[in-house]
Amino acid sequence: MPAIHGVRPPDSFQGDITPFDPDQVIAQEESDHPLPKTDPWGVEDPTAPREELLTQPTEPAPPRRGGGSLTIPLLCIGIAIIACVCLLPLADENHQLAWERESLKADLAQLKEQGRVNGEFLTRVADDPTLAERLASAR
Repeated sequence: MPAIHGVRPPDSFQGDITPFDPDQVIAQEESDHPLPKTDPWGVEDPTAPREELLTQPTEPAPPRRGGGSLTIPLLCIGIAIIACVCLLPLADENHQLAWERESLKADLAQLKEQGRVNGEFLTRVADDPTLAERLASAR
């Protein structure tokens, strides 16, 4: 029979590989003998504390070289560049809209003046019969 990948033969296990018995586990927890660090498949117990994490480093950390004296100015410069990139196109668009608004104001003033002149002309035509006669003969 060919070997199945990821499955170990029964003779490679250490300790007892009898089926699970809850009474035996409770009795083993109450005893002084700790549970084995690995299960029958060779996987470590994830709840067990690791010794390499519990030990403190024996050598002190190397002294820190160089301060952070340029950190804040460089951050400010970066933020200023980002602000310029974001705000300059908006300012240019605002300037173009203001110029267009002034152009429309000038057009509106011209149209109002033209309307006033046309209204004045119509009142003169209505009041002055000679002007009305002259306009009728010109056609």
